[in-house]
Amino acid sequence: MEVIIRIESNNFIPGSNDPETINIVTKGSFEVKNGSYILNYAEPMSEGEGDVTTTITVDSSNVVDVMRSGSNSSRLTVEKGRRHLCNYDTGYGCLMIGLYGEQIKSSLNGNSGEILMRYTLDVNSEYQSLNELKVNFEASSKIGDNSISAE
Repeated sequence: MEVIIRIESNNFIPGSNDPETINIVTKGSFEVKNGSYILNYAEPMSEGEGDVTTTITVDSSNVVDVMRSGSNSSRLTVEKGRRHLCNYDTGYGCLMIGLYGEQIKSSLNGNSGEILMRYTLDVNSEYQSLNELKVNFEASSKIGDNSISAE
């Protein structure tokens, strides 16, 4: 099913008073497969950065996988109460990062949903930031509108 996806990312970096915030609105697809909820969308990139497709999967135990494929590839896994080591491709090289899931909430159904993740990020076991990612989506009859935006 075609959907409109709204993403808000807040990154709280030590020593900074205000979070770094990114907002994206784009179109994508949603499906339920083998008990998992799957969102798929083309990520708006700057000119010359190539194409990146992002897939967000929420399984029945509320583990969230964020997979990016294309010019920048990565797979990030967030699970409440557990640290996962993940490869993250910056486009200039790969980093091994740690993600510790502090909170995961999801409310998903056949036509709309919301995913909220709160996790810490570390590089080489050194704390870098606290991150909040909120993803909302809903079926849209106005998909013919090709507008996407990023802030």
